[in-house]
Amino acid sequence: MDKTEDIKSSFSRKLDEIQTQHEAQLEAELKSLRESILKETKPSLLEIAAGYNSDLGDDSYNRRESAAPGGLIPLQERVEISRSVELRKLDSQFAQLFDLGDYYSTQRLFYPTVYCETLAEFFTPIVEQMDISSQARQEALGKMIQEAEILAEESGGGGVFGYNLPAVGCCLNGWLFVYDRDITPLDAFQYPELKGSVLKTAVHEKYGHGFIGAYSALGKVKSSLGLDLADLAQRYKFRTADDPKSSLRSQQANLLAMFSQLLEEGWATWIETYMAQVVLDSSQHPRHNLPAVRRAIEELPGDVPERRNVQAALQGALMALFKKDPTPLTDLHKAVLAIDVLGSDLEEHFQSTLGQPLEYAVGELILMQAQENLGARCVPFAVLVAANLTFDLSEISLVDLSALMQNDLRLNPDARLAVLSRMRLGEKNSVSEMAESAAAKFSFSVPPELKRGH
Repeated sequence: MDKTEDIKSSFSRKLDEIQTQHEAQLEAELKSLRESILKETKPSLLEIAAGYNSDLGDDSYNRRESAAPGGLIPLQERVEISRSVELRKLDSQFAQLFDLGDYYSTQRLFYPTVYCETLAEFFTPIVEQMDISSQARQEALGKMIQEAEILAEESGGGGVFGYNLPAVGCCLNGWLFVYDRDITPLDAFQYPELKGSVLKTAVHEKYGHGFIGAYSALGKVKSSLGLDLADLAQRYKFRTADDPKSSLRSQQANLLAMFSQLLEEGWATWIETYMAQVVLDSSQHPRHNLPAVRRAIEELPGDVPERRNVQAALQGALMALFKKDPTPLTDLHKAVLAIDVLGSDLEEHFQSTLGQPLEYAVGELILMQAQENLGARCVPFAVLVAANLTFDLSEISLVDLSALMQNDLRLNPDARLAVLSRMRLGEKNSVSEMAESAAAKFSFSVPPELKRGH
């Protein structure tokens, strides 16, 4: 081995050691949190939770009026989808539904939404963002295409239908929408069911994840440090760059994602079904309901370690989040930690029983609670209050970041959202009252744009 190869090999070993160390640190933190959650949970909570059937068994969210907020009537113009130009019509529709322009510039969402006809077209924007060699990009692209084809075949058409890179683009996987159908990706727009699926995916990615990335303080932190890219790289299992800092960023991205799952995925799921109902007069809003979530918890596989304690912790979390009686803030904090950590451990089970991971379902129902208590017009702005957090991740260790979000409710995005969802306003749909109450009652930091009286 020549000297250059020896240096490269030595660097690679050290990088792997650092990566392993970061992963071990994060896993140790999460293991400790799991043990704490289960240790503090009493199995008797299963029986106690059963007594709250009148609260938690209620399916009334699916029957409540879901008219457009603020006196708006459902938009008459239907979305004509052909290519990204037509998809951009959603930008103005989203802004109009919630009067976004009263508080922020709507231009932040005016980046392309691209309907991709091939897997290469779909994955190329991700690969182009990576700080890797041209050859490595080609290898990564080939691997992603191959794995997507295998997953679609094994799952009967499953896979990633879309993703969002803030200020770069929202990409939709046309290849997958028509998988195993004897039509081209562009033909999908001739079929109402497929056309609706494309629309809902665009809403989920761009107005769900993209909205948080473009307008929230937490989204700006993640974008400025490349954490959105690190999260995508982690999803597709390849490195953004070969250096220790990128390894640490990847683990920080994982940690922030862990404690903001209810916020991010709940909001994306809520806005997907809300816009589908209000704009297209279609789809069930919400997608999930409490009885189904409870049944999924009751049906946990028999081989789940500490199954009874896990069930008790999750049932207790639902009780704290959704019962009608007041809930101490510390209990709300513990509840979201239980859903985030234990739900992630059981993703396969909840995906099969609910159609989505537990965090998506519970997050959407928290947003439904916010819709009921605050008014639909306040929901996206409550999301921005919950995500109004900044972390100087260049100055904080992985362990310290974990401890902050575990121990301080005001620094945990999911806990902030849970608290806001239970707040009641004197005037529903008053964004300024919602923002002022959050600051006055709970000492939450609030975006100054929301304090104006509109």
